[in-house]
Amino acid sequence: MTPVQTVESYGVRLAADGDELVITGNIKALTEDHVTWIRDRKWQLLTELEVTNKLSLIAKELGWPLDDLLDWYHSDLDMHDLACFDHDTVLLVVRDYIQNYDLCRGGG
Repeated sequence: MTPVQTVESYGVRLAADGDELVITGNIKALTEDHVTWIRDRKWQLLTELEVTNKLSLIAKELGWPLDDLLDWYHSDLDMHDLACFDHDTVLLVVRDYIQNYDLCRGGG
């Protein structure tokens, strides 16, 4: 489970607004331990939200399943690898991933 999924399992939703986390939903369900856990991982959560947003846009642009890109991201890349790149650079990395994926499957 990713950090964002962990927080959302508490019954709330996360979003980013610049350098701030926005928590919506049943906020009263958060215990003090939950709040501390979130506070301690704020930058990790913001990074995950940023990368998920970038990959979501690229998945739509390329017609590739977002879940596939997120699985690849969470299993093969460091959390900050894609967060520091702009859209065009991430697009290039994703296209390379897709090309290698197709080659491994025996495709193009």
